Amino acid sequence: MPEPLLAVLDLVALERVAADRFVSLPLPGNGPRLGGSELLTAALLASAATARAELAPSGAQASFLRSGRSDLPVDLTVAHLQDSRSSAVRAVTASQGGTPVMTASFRCFLPRHAPDWQPEMVFDVPPHDGEEQLALVATLPALRSFEVRAAVRPPDGRQVIHPYWIKSRQPLADDALLHAAVLLYLTDVGTSGSARAPHMSLRERMAPVSLDHTFWWHRSVRVDHWLRVDARSLTESGGRALARGEVVRADGVLAASFAQEVVVPEPRPTA
Repeated sequence: MPEPLLAVLDLVALERVAADRFVSLPLPGNGPRLGGSELLTAALLASAATARAELAPSGAQASFLRSGRSDLPVDLTVAHLQDSRSSAVRAVTASQGGTPVMTASFRCFLPRHAPDWQPEMVFDVPPHDGEEQLALVATLPALRSFEVRAAVRPPDGRQVIHPYWIKSRQPLADDALLHAAVLLYLTDVGTSGSARAPHMSLRERMAPVSLDHTFWWHRSVRVDHWLRVDARSLTESGGRALARGEVVRADGVLAASFAQEVVVPEPRPTA
C-alpha cells in the first residue's frame, strides 16, 4: 500500500493529453472514495501548467459536486478566464466517466515588493512540546506520511482535530509549486470534522461531507518544516457547518488561510 504522501506527489506527474486537458490516476490505499484533497491538488497543478511559470498561486475556490471514486481516472479540463502581465485566472472541471465531480477556479499573481503586515501569532504549545497525534493520524490516513503533534492541550482529555503541528517526515524538493500544492492538500484533510460544533464526539466529526473549499496563499512555505494548521467551527445550522482556518509557520509567519463548508448528515433516530 503506497503512503498517502506519495499519492499527493504522484499528482505532480499529471499526464497532459492536450493543451488544456490532463489526466490524473489516483493511487489505491486511501479507501474507495476519492477525497476532495486529491481533486484540489490535481486541479491546482493542471491549472499552474497552463500559466506562466513566474506566476505563483494566490487563491482557490472549489465546489464539490459529488463523490469521486479512487478506482477511476480523473479528467481535468482547464479554461482560461483571464491573462495579464501580472496575473492569470483558470477554471478547472474535474470529471470521472464524463460526469463532473468538482469545479474550481485558481488565481495566480506575480509576486512583487509591497508592504507586509500581519497580526502577531502566539503559540500555546510549540511544535516540539506537543504530544504526538497518534489517534488523529490513525483516523486520517492521509497524515501517515507526516509527523503530527498537538498544538493545544486538549481540554478534559478530549480528542481534538485542530490545531496541530505538522511536517513531512521526508525532505521535499525545492519546488515552490509542490509545497503550495501539498499545503492545499493538507487544509482539506480533517477540516470537515472541525466544522462541526465543538461538543461533538470525534466519531460525529468524521461524518460531514465537504461542499466547497476556499484557500488563499499569503507567503512562501515549506511543508517539510513545522506548520501549525488550525480550523475551527464558526457555525452549524440547517444541516450545514462552516469552518475557517489558518496555516502558520513555526517562526510565526501566516502562510495561508482557508474556509470550508460541509453538509452534516441527519442524526439517526433514537430507539
